[in-house]
Amino acid sequence: MKKLTIGLVAVVACCVATKAFAAPVIAGGKHDFTNGSGYVGNGGTYLAPNKCTTCHGAHKVKQNKPLWNRDAPSGTGWTMYDGATPDASFLSNPSGMCLSCHDGQTAIGKDGANDVKMATAYRGNWGRNLSDSHPVGKVIAWNAGSIKAQNTVNGLQDGIAGTENGTVGCTSCHSMHKYDETNGKNLRTGDTCTACHSR
Repeated sequence: MKKLTIGLVAVVACCVATKAFAAPVIAGGKHDFTNGSGYVGNGGTYLAPNKCTTCHGAHKVKQNKPLWNRDAPSGTGWTMYDGATPDASFLSNPSGMCLSCHDGQTAIGKDGANDVKMATAYRGNWGRNLSDSHPVGKVIAWNAGSIKAQNTVNGLQDGIAGTENGTVGCTSCHSMHKYDETNGKNLRTGDTCTACHSR
């Protein structure tokens, strides 16, 4: 009984510590579609059943890690940084998770029988033309052009300026669960730009 009590105390202590030092959460943020009137987009209004299930599931998920339960966007119609047509494998990286809403074509959720997609006028609706953004899906070597010499700032891979299997992607700069709440763009904490760029 004494061991059980000590174990329970330890679990509670860990939970309290985790809560106290947790990174910013979804609740009340831009990705909380239970908040207020839900998400108003193209096709209607999506009101999520809870704060997690827009993206995640507990059972029979699409990808076991990280219990991801959204359909990946289709691999056609993309234009990348250099105007090239990409290998659709970039959609299997975390960028594909972001673009499963932010491409403006894949449904975020349902309003009755209707698909609700990202509002056309919303700045975060990137569409499938990424030619004016960072070089998503490309390997950018350290010490090339304005890129810093080799480092591992912000968890970037040693020797390559990127976080998504050696390529640059949405999560090189942004994070859903660990971000600076003051910048309004879900940017990773710290000086995100100079984690890679020397100027």
